[in-house]
Amino acid sequence: MANKSLFVTRLALGVAGFFLAVTPAAADWPMAGQNNQRTSYSSADTSPSSIDLSSACWSKKFTDYIPSKAHIITVDRGTTNSMVYVPTAAGVYALNALTGAQVWFYQTPLPVGHSPTVDKTTDTMYIPVLDKTIHAVNATTGVKKWQTLKAGGGFLTSPLVANNLVYAGNRDGYMYAFRTTDGSLAWSYQTGGPVDYSPAINSGNSVLYFASADSYAYALNALTGALNAKSVKFQGHGFYSFWPVVHPSLNRVLFARSLNYPDDNYIDENQRSVFPFESQASNSVAPFIAYHTSNPDRRSLQILDSTTLAEQEIAPYMWWGNPNGNRYPPAIDGNGTVWALSAWYQISAGEFPKGRYMGWKIGSNTFTPKPDLTGGDLESTDEPEAIAIFGGSIWHSDGGDGADKGGVASISTSNRQMWDPNSLYTMVGAWYSNWNLFRYGNGLVNQSGWAGIRGTHGNQNPPVPLRGKAYVHRSNTVICMQP
Repeated sequence: MANKSLFVTRLALGVAGFFLAVTPAAADWPMAGQNNQRTSYSSADTSPSSIDLSSACWSKKFTDYIPSKAHIITVDRGTTNSMVYVPTAAGVYALNALTGAQVWFYQTPLPVGHSPTVDKTTDTMYIPVLDKTIHAVNATTGVKKWQTLKAGGGFLTSPLVANNLVYAGNRDGYMYAFRTTDGSLAWSYQTGGPVDYSPAINSGNSVLYFASADSYAYALNALTGALNAKSVKFQGHGFYSFWPVVHPSLNRVLFARSLNYPDDNYIDENQRSVFPFESQASNSVAPFIAYHTSNPDRRSLQILDSTTLAEQEIAPYMWWGNPNGNRYPPAIDGNGTVWALSAWYQISAGEFPKGRYMGWKIGSNTFTPKPDLTGGDLESTDEPEAIAIFGGSIWHSDGGDGADKGGVASISTSNRQMWDPNSLYTMVGAWYSNWNLFRYGNGLVNQSGWAGIRGTHGNQNPPVPLRGKAYVHRSNTVICMQP
């Protein structure tokens, strides 16, 4: 039985499940996007003015590659038993949150494909692996509970747990639902391309949302796998790396997608060309929405009706990132404001447009710029970033030319702090001079000058909270930042 393949024995079986209440946002990060709606919001209490960038509470470097898109996973179990989980090419490491000491290591036969997910009600970790299976592990001991039969491809998505089921998309084009009791197959749904875009679920746990490389968004009955709705086919090259975001108070689900015609769009809007708006920054969304109304192919964040998956409001956000892959998904704070990266300002013609975090309540005429409208700490649109909201602040890590930088900006005040490679070098201690030797596990020769600070222009991961601290992985190193 252990050698049988899901790809061969796939059965669309019914499942008896019960509806779980929506868990309030907590001061930890048990899954990518923090919660089943993937809002990237937590009610942690760390504030930007309390972070001391002169030192780290601890740092730990890894030789095993840590996927740059994967979030660190944190689980709050009190002062002594809280843990930080790190997915790598060799398996998952569990670290003591206070000291960074290894508690256990779960080895996988092939690399972990994305962030694992911890179900806090049972303290079970679900690990997506490129061996074509999901592994269920005791999150406190690292002992395996079960392993699914093999699918037709590897799992490059972050699992979601609800209704006593584990949901995960697969490279074979299927969305799978496995029973949490034993890993048996409950149902599966086939799309027209690889599913590398992780699922999210609505607040009642009844509708599952995801997208496929076939460029369609899907809404399935979460209990049976039956198709509820399917979107129009979006332009671009499919959906990868990340996830949809379910709005917590509106009948909306947001899909961050890939750039349409990469060369044309990227050059027009992001590459030393003429920004399509006036250089004087304004917090009105009108010109942005008008632009996307006239140029629907330039929309990269789709706001869809969560029942029909028909497009609703036009999102004002301009493209942000590189000309391949998906833009990073938005975060939604406790007030329902959607925060996503966008350009809104160009200092002069021939320069990269700049901006950062555009906070917009769907339907509003204005947006809130962070860190500010035209001042310092704005960024160029070709520098990919990942964001998370906790402690009333937007936390971010940045890739691009000045890799391994990041920062935190208060939503309600002007407080902010930024860090760059130099401050990270100081934080992590005496071995900082060998930082580049461990950049993304590649064993690179240490370099100096501009070439020495380059990291990845691709997928990024944000800082995440746990008990008043923030944790992030940069350059294949996990860093704990302390108040």
